[in-house]
Amino acid sequence: MKILTYIILIIVFAQFVTLGECFATEEIVSATPSIKITSVQSCNWLNKCFRQNNGWIGGDSAYSINIDPYKAIWLFGETFIGSIEKNKRTNFDLIHNSLAWKDPFSATGCFQFFWDTNKPKPGSLFKTNKESERYYRPADGCLVDGKLYIFFRQVQKRDKEAEDWFNFETVGTDLFRVENPKDKPTKWQITKTSLAGPILENGAACLLAGDYLYIYGANPFEMAHMFKTPLVLSRISKQNLQQLNVSAIEYWCQEGNKYFWGKDASKRALLFDAAGEFSVKKLNGIDGYVAIYISSLDNKIVLRHSLKPEGPWSDSVLIYTCPEANKDVIAYAAKAHPELSFKNNKLVITYCLNMEKLAYHIKQPDIYFPKAILVKFSSN
Repeated sequence: MKILTYIILIIVFAQFVTLGECFATEEIVSATPSIKITSVQSCNWLNKCFRQNNGWIGGDSAYSINIDPYKAIWLFGETFIGSIEKNKRTNFDLIHNSLAWKDPFSATGCFQFFWDTNKPKPGSLFKTNKESERYYRPADGCLVDGKLYIFFRQVQKRDKEAEDWFNFETVGTDLFRVENPKDKPTKWQITKTSLAGPILENGAACLLAGDYLYIYGANPFEMAHMFKTPLVLSRISKQNLQQLNVSAIEYWCQEGNKYFWGKDASKRALLFDAAGEFSVKKLNGIDGYVAIYISSLDNKIVLRHSLKPEGPWSDSVLIYTCPEANKDVIAYAAKAHPELSFKNNKLVITYCLNMEKLAYHIKQPDIYFPKAILVKFSSN
């Protein structure tokens, strides 16, 4: 069981899949960042909320999705359920996904965590139809007209007999529609469908803008270089989304110098090199949209800014270099959480840390919790 291996494959490198098709390779990037970082500090109250000693004792990914103006759900990937005693994880199980929700006006202001408790051993909250063969890792999502939509990647072992570090792959993406997202997650009524077409890391980030849900995905055709995660963009109208009519998804395409929305996946345009998990959000005090991510295992959180979901995107702006990262620890999966930022020009960002061996996670339990920082910025 090698957690870092899983993350390298699924989050940072995505998968090495040859799609046998061509697409545009010129990144859609402009050169004028419009945001300046003025300060960064630890977000202590949120870090304390993550740091549990019993039950939920660590998870990665940490996507947050608003389900009303003041309440958000949080989605986690690989999750430890157990105890931390004498600064060690003990009596734990490792499950594939979990969920929390946070109400800033609750008595503690912290999280309530959810996983499957219907059997003696803890289980993943969201399960595939063939859980012994493949499982769900959550991606991003969005609330649309009172219903919650979440992308889940189906993950399986590449070789059932092998135990090497690169023995996992994404084999598809499912889209969930939750009819009653304000009820407890264990009571959710879920309808789901599978996305057809190219196997992308769909749902790496989502953005609701106007009449469309924009879906950012990592394009595996370009994954022959392990340290690149080129992004592509698709969209679906709210009307088709509500019907789970994923056949209506269209792609941001390129032919020469012409960019357009179309149905031909072979003409997908590249946006920029980012990550298998990140965020694209509308921020208070900023026109347009901001993408935040860590790319290429460089342990640096950066942002890009654009007035439109499809770009052009600014050059990257350095926000923060994760101090915990070293030869044994990687930082990844940075995301913005504007629902926690009630003032203009402030933003809460989380990132995740991981190590190569399970034994390290037992002895160093502080590593495998999301880390939160508070960023102050100004716009030009």
